Amino acid sequence: MDFLRNLKIIPFPFALSAARSAVYRRVKTNFVHGFDTFASQTLTTNGLSKIVIFGLGRSLIYKIIIFITFTVSLNPVRAFAIEWDKQKALDFIEKSWHQQHFQSLVSSSKTMKSCEFAPSEVFSTILIFDLLKQYDWCLKSEVINYVKTNIKDCTLHFFENPNILPADVDTTSLGLMALNGLIENNYLKQIVKRISENTNNGVIKVYFDNTSYRQEIVDPVVCANALYSIYSIDSLIDASVTENYLYNTLYNEEYQNGTRYYPSSFTFLWAVSKLLKLENMKSKFLDLLKEKILKIDPNLIEDSLDLAFYIIITTNINLPNIHEKKRLAEIQLADGSWPPYAFFKYGSQNKYFGSSQISTAFAICALQ
Repeated sequence: MDFLRNLKIIPFPFALSAARSAVYRRVKTNFVHGFDTFASQTLTTNGLSKIVIFGLGRSLIYKIIIFITFTVSLNPVRAFAIEWDKQKALDFIEKSWHQQHFQSLVSSSKTMKSCEFAPSEVFSTILIFDLLKQYDWCLKSEVINYVKTNIKDCTLHFFENPNILPADVDTTSLGLMALNGLIENNYLKQIVKRISENTNNGVIKVYFDNTSYRQEIVDPVVCANALYSIYSIDSLIDASVTENYLYNTLYNEEYQNGTRYYPSSFTFLWAVSKLLKLENMKSKFLDLLKEKILKIDPNLIEDSLDLAFYIIITTNINLPNIHEKKRLAEIQLADGSWPPYAFFKYGSQNKYFGSSQISTAFAICALQ
């Protein structure tokens, strides 16, 4: 439908035929009380002209399409107004700052039922800060100091107590991105060099540990986060083996049941979509990622965290997601938050970590 974008006047029979075929190829129909009612992607010309196509009734869809073209002086997005309280969401996160970090929950259920507080960990705080770094919130300097304090030997540990688990690439990579632009670049380059050299047959490993069973573990989400940090800091580093591993994981859909440390397939797709911000990665991953996302029916996404992932991913690959944004906005709770869902887990146990703060940070990113 791109060829319509620059046309203000379209012969009706031609437009009707083109619109109908394009809509049926690219828009999934919703069934509500026997009717298939849907709206196509809004088309704009210089922000003024708007074309809206409606299908009415399954039995009538091949007979009638109401094709309305009109010119308005308003931003067309207003026709799909999304109501949510961003300030309340940010206030919720700020109020959740607890003893110099954000507290996460641990549960035996992905829905975080019957959960308890997890041991104090660094990962959630870094993740939330990195997601919301663009906002001018009062905790910014405190979080930066917190991250700096926990860096040891150019690495970060998942838990505040470094004796629970060895230092890991995932927490270190996210810490790098949180501090990128905020501390001296040569120091960041030392850290990405350490990450890029921590490999198993050329694929970046999860742990900086060569002494235990963990020394060979890889996880594709961790690889994607590592690649993003490496190429953002030092594009001259060669991590092509990890790139190929990531591409094959996407191509073969080996992420469908989650990964070792991330229970949702959407987490992997989100991590890959971040790479598209890097020009050298965009040409490699964009078309394949788009192909995989177009297979997904967003109406089947049940929890708000996966819905936020879907919205961020589709935004990154320039696919429409207005209806999903409205769904996510409607889930916002009275205190400004979104409910907790499992974001990561212990590799060898069904113990899931998550929090309302993590879910809310992703929701803010999705709806901004």
